[in-house]
Amino acid sequence: MEWPFGNLRPLIYGLIYVDPPWKQAMYSEISGIAKAPQSKYSCMELDAIKALPVGHLAAPNCFIVMWSLWNFVAPGYATDVLKAWGFEPKSGGSWAKITKKGKQAFGTGYGFRGCCEPFLTGAIGRPKVRSKSERNGIITEIEVDAELEMNALLAEIREHSRKPEEMRDALECMFPDVPKVELFSRRPACERWDVWGNETAKFAEAA
Repeated sequence: MEWPFGNLRPLIYGLIYVDPPWKQAMYSEISGIAKAPQSKYSCMELDAIKALPVGHLAAPNCFIVMWSLWNFVAPGYATDVLKAWGFEPKSGGSWAKITKKGKQAFGTGYGFRGCCEPFLTGAIGRPKVRSKSERNGIITEIEVDAELEMNALLAEIREHSRKPEEMRDALECMFPDVPKVELFSRRPACERWDVWGNETAKFAEAA
């Protein structure tokens, strides 16, 4: 298979952070498409996402955090992606979305209206977190017991598909000394991160 990741180096990354462009099934091409991800950016079929050689980027001990959607998590599709990439699924959590005024943000959904977004984690080998006090140490304005293994992130919703900076902050605390890469990134590379994607300049001010 031709290497799809440009200048990214194989077999070196101890942390992979990825936000795949999931393609949603449409029940109404008229009313549904305007709110679907594919109306905002290029999306990929599930099999195409699974075929990406993401595991070839991983060091012998590598941790992965992958954003998903509940209708991909519930039937196991997102877990299948991690397995196809060579990772052992481990755990996960969710981002509870709030508005600038501190209110709960609501979107569309299948049955329930969506107000949070899930992420899954996985591993190759035995990646080591720096310390228990930093483990899933997601930074918010709410005081929490640092010894808890937190998997709930409360953070403001911004532009469509833009993920909270608090997650990357937490991952930097958890894995400060390993090479890190963000796939399908929407901001440029920086000192601590390599990036790959076709919209890496979209949120450049956040880098």
